[in-house]
Amino acid sequence: MRPCSVTPVASREARASLYDAVLSQSFGPEELPPREQFLAWTARDELEVLLATDPETGETLGCAVVALRQGAPEVALLAWLAVRPGLRGTGTGGALLDAAIDLARDAGAQLLLAEVEDPRKHPASADHGNPWRRLGFYARNDLALLDLPYFLPPMAPGQERVPDMLMLASVLHDGADSPEVLRPALVAFLRAFVPRLDGDDPDHDALLAAAAEVTAEPLADVLERAGR
Repeated sequence: MRPCSVTPVASREARASLYDAVLSQSFGPEELPPREQFLAWTARDELEVLLATDPETGETLGCAVVALRQGAPEVALLAWLAVRPGLRGTGTGGALLDAAIDLARDAGAQLLLAEVEDPRKHPASADHGNPWRRLGFYARNDLALLDLPYFLPPMAPGQERVPDMLMLASVLHDGADSPEVLRPALVAFLRAFVPRLDGDDPDHDALLAAAAEVTAEPLADVLERAGR
């Protein structure tokens, strides 16, 4: 494992550098807003940007963005987590996830949500990684799979939703995955985070209906059952 130091960053220059060097190299335009929109969004108080560096050389290794108090005080969102191409598998992702979990817990969240491509629908790529490996990473870190027909909302005007996504959750406090806590918090988050289309929107209706009855299952169990 490569030594790694994770620290918060706030300056516009640092956030722009991370966008250019890490995020734009790891996510397609359908999963990442335009640069100026990203910089404006991450300047808000409820957004925290975490930078992973080599403690000896200062080299940038990766970053994570955590959105706090999203629709409900119990919910935080791991908006992005990425390690620079060529440096994946070195322990940097785990260090960033641990830091994101600590940040969300310290802010009072009970759940840290994460969005991942369904590997049965989204192929692996050299630039954006392998969805199966990404699921394995989150399984090793004890995240749960939420039983939802999830889609990624548009990142910018004129874009389409990204279908066939999975939603995961890190349970930050005992009982946070109980129906009494999980379901109302998730519904509140989705109402705030996923905009409804004008007119009929059966996909949005189905998502909220599923959230009202959602269950959480350890992701490791799901992958084992799938032979992964």
